[in-house]
Amino acid sequence: MNPMHLKDEKSPKVLVTGANGFIGRALCQKLVRNSITHFRLFRPNYKKNDSKEQTPSNIVFGDLLDLPSLRAACRNVDIIIHAAGVAHVFEAGRKSGRNINKDGTSLLLRAALEEGVKRFIYVSSSLADRKRNDSVYGKDKLAAESQILNAAYTKKIEAIILRPVNVYGVGMKGNLLNFARLINTGFMPRLPRLGGKFSLVSANDVATALTLAIDCKLSDPQVLTLTDGHSYTVNEIEVKLRKANNLKLPWVKLPATLLFLSFIMIIILTKLRLLNSSISLRTYKNLTHASESSNLKAKEILGFKPSTTFYEMLPEITDTIRNKS
Repeated sequence: MNPMHLKDEKSPKVLVTGANGFIGRALCQKLVRNSITHFRLFRPNYKKNDSKEQTPSNIVFGDLLDLPSLRAACRNVDIIIHAAGVAHVFEAGRKSGRNINKDGTSLLLRAALEEGVKRFIYVSSSLADRKRNDSVYGKDKLAAESQILNAAYTKKIEAIILRPVNVYGVGMKGNLLNFARLINTGFMPRLPRLGGKFSLVSANDVATALTLAIDCKLSDPQVLTLTDGHSYTVNEIEVKLRKANNLKLPWVKLPATLLFLSFIMIIILTKLRLLNSSISLRTYKNLTHASESSNLKAKEILGFKPSTTFYEMLPEITDTIRNKS
């Protein structure tokens, strides 16, 4: 199937949730650059008083857990890009995170159906894959996906679900940022040889895929994984990070057993509430086991072409980390 895109003279009206988030900010910049001007931003009510400046006309305030405000935001909208959510596994496991990721998506979908929205584009996660969803976050994302797909298969709405793998870029959070910060201190010992290969994708490329999903011709609902097409290992990233920070690679490696025990200690301290960490045995598993993904279906359906790799963006990322240290 060759990627095809709608060429209507009338531009669709797009509602974006999570516009102030990591992926949402990249998406809004992409929409402006692509001259997509008919978009509306949905922001939480508590953002109303953040600034004394006049609120732009394309911003609507509401609550993902409040159906009336969601219906008002969806009114006269053709397409929803739902990028709002609690993205980090540790925070997503909390009640507030589960409410946003699971219940908030369910209510937004209900509002979209009631207001006649034509297409629902959902930013999910590769952790929603049934082979990997051993976390609360992954299970909540999968539950949200299932509701969206059920509505799409009964022809109530069109649906495109995008599953980014770990997302990088300036402003990123999570384990990749924590690892880069540890390397930047200069005190982290060299890691043992870890064989696990995994995939990454840039926030800018996720934003590109979202804009492609706006006018992609669709006959059936789609679930598409997003990667930058490069295969990574932690050992390679460690070498690149040390080089970017002008640090020599230590001769002595941390024993594999000691690395595992370090993870166990962090997990215990987190459960005792003596440490606030998102590290889990799943994190260790990801380091030591292969977890590569393919973006071939996204290329086929959307015409998706990744523009960069983590290594190409590394100078900009490390400069930002260094300046904030």
